[in-house]
Amino acid sequence: MAISASVEGTFRLGDVFSKAFRVFGRHIVAFFLIAVLANLPAYLVRLAIVQLATPSQIVPLPSLGLLVTYASAPVTMICWAIANGAMTYGVVQDLRGRTMSMVQAGAIAVRRFLPLIGIAILVALLFWLGFVLLIVPALIVHCLYFVAAPACVAEQAGAGASLSRTRYLTKGHRLQIFGAVALIFILWVILNFAITSVSASAAIALGGPATTALRAVQIVSFVVQALFGAFNAVLVGVFYYQLRVAKDGVDIDKIASVFD
Repeated sequence: MAISASVEGTFRLGDVFSKAFRVFGRHIVAFFLIAVLANLPAYLVRLAIVQLATPSQIVPLPSLGLLVTYASAPVTMICWAIANGAMTYGVVQDLRGRTMSMVQAGAIAVRRFLPLIGIAILVALLFWLGFVLLIVPALIVHCLYFVAAPACVAEQAGAGASLSRTRYLTKGHRLQIFGAVALIFILWVILNFAITSVSASAAIALGGPATTALRAVQIVSFVVQALFGAFNAVLVGVFYYQLRVAKDGVDIDKIASVFD
């Protein structure tokens, strides 16, 4: 799949979303299952902590929320590092017109596990440092390192080299990345709020205790989070491909040669 001179050097956000939806649609079951496996350990941690919530509110809800967040964050980071690596492989294979093997995807992600974890930790630290500094720097960090995981997997780079590489690739396109991230986040918030509100109301209407409603919200939120997490990972992979085309003028076979 060679790239013509008229395509090289171009980058259109519409093309990114169009390709991302097509890739996601063709492999929605595989990507969703990977996201479910990535979210499952953290979900089980959350579910266990929710058991601490009682009608007498021994554990206040604000404290419960903080406890859930801090307890599940490390598990989520580790699992999603592997999932991002696996889904990067899936995106590249689809774009080159080949079938996606979940076994091969998992094997490739495991081989890149340590640098992917390194990237996840470094970006998380920079993000939270930026968040403390009035949020805007955190958004800048997110856009700077948006395609760090695909760069790590597809270019066999270490953590530091991947971060340097993604700064180069995203330069000149960070506003487009921010727009895409903001759109996905807004859609996720709206859909998650709507579905979890309906789930909680239905559980309460059926006469269940508060903890039952809380579990219902957790389950529905888990499904929504897995779907959006899977699509976001696909979007990141397609972003990486389109940025490589625009910045390096390479074709998908060149990018995918590392997997052969």
